[in-house]
Amino acid sequence: MGFLIKIKDNIKSFRFNRMELSGSLGDMGLYIPLVAALVSVNGLNITAVLFFSGLFNILSGILFSIPMCVQPMKAIATIAIADNLTVNQILAAGIITGFIIFILGATGLLKHIVRKIPTVIIRGVQVALGLKLLIKGIEMIRDTKSWIGYDSILTGIICVILIIFMFAHCRVPAALYIFSAGILVTMIGSPAFIPVLSVNSFSINPAVISVSDFYYGGILAAIPQIPLTLLNSVIAVCALSGELFPGKRTGERELAMSVGIMNMVGCVFGAMPSCHGAGGLAGQYRYGARTGGSMVFIGGVKMMLAITLGASLMPFFAGFPKSILGALLFFTGMDLVLLIKDVEKKRDLFIVFASVSGILVLNTAAGFIIGICLGYLLPHGWLIPSEREKIEKEKLAAEVPRHREMDVSHIKPVDSVITS
Repeated sequence: MGFLIKIKDNIKSFRFNRMELSGSLGDMGLYIPLVAALVSVNGLNITAVLFFSGLFNILSGILFSIPMCVQPMKAIATIAIADNLTVNQILAAGIITGFIIFILGATGLLKHIVRKIPTVIIRGVQVALGLKLLIKGIEMIRDTKSWIGYDSILTGIICVILIIFMFAHCRVPAALYIFSAGILVTMIGSPAFIPVLSVNSFSINPAVISVSDFYYGGILAAIPQIPLTLLNSVIAVCALSGELFPGKRTGERELAMSVGIMNMVGCVFGAMPSCHGAGGLAGQYRYGARTGGSMVFIGGVKMMLAITLGASLMPFFAGFPKSILGALLFFTGMDLVLLIKDVEKKRDLFIVFASVSGILVLNTAAGFIIGICLGYLLPHGWLIPSEREKIEKEKLAAEVPRHREMDVSHIKPVDSVITS
């Protein structure tokens, strides 16, 4: 009964205005390029991808009442695109990852893991993710390899300037206008995709996944994805939700089970491996989303597109200006990078930078291990003096002047003693 009351209250809190509409697009800078690549390069079913992504958007908005994004699992998507994994290997990797994350959440083991992780490590993961998004945005603008044109470096620079201008002037929904401009630019620059659009029959079928698919999908993609999901999709998202929405912090158990169910159900029917993410949450918040209404809106749009247009949307995904997506992605990354302002102690900054370096140079798991080791070694004084040792030294140093300032007026000089 309490659960139903919570759902009812969550729905009552929904708002559907231009800021929520703008915020719902805050994750498109990451969503569209990866979806387009997974569909065009690896052959994922665009109908299943859009339908289940939209369904999970709606359910996430209702359950969490905040703009909890649903985005592609970045490690699996990147490896799949770079190494040409088969559709079934991608789906198998998503199912394995979802199952492990679900077990950790359902059994309560995740809470014990979270308690052992210093908060400063979470900040390191968020900053590293922000840098990755920021760099990706710059690369997308640079890779247009054209200074002038509909999709060019100049277009990206103009979009960046416009976003800065809109951010500096009240609460103008920058993402809404920039994304709308991207649709217009796509129509002008690639008009060939318009006649291709057609109403398709809705078709989603269960995938037939073999043991071999689970083996290669698990080894190649699931193993590197699990630590990233644990850190960015559960721990970092929970911490960020508490910061952005005081009193509405999402629990690790609920979020882990949500990620698990999404993939154990969706991937069976051909959906892309999906998760929640700190980058998407920050982006949607930055562009105006404050309630689950933004997720219900974007989820409804995705499901409607899947049911009506389906595969004929692929030319649009492939032709959307990368320079405009790069501009949106750049500022989404900046939001996460700026979270470092809360880290004040030099020791904590050292841990953050070490963790970030490990994540960027090696991988997320390696950076996490580096951060964990330093997070436990430094406070205990194994590498540098601990806070307790510093306090004791300061007390000892403060006692020395006291002895020097002792009252010596009652002590007679040596000469007076001798003469008497």
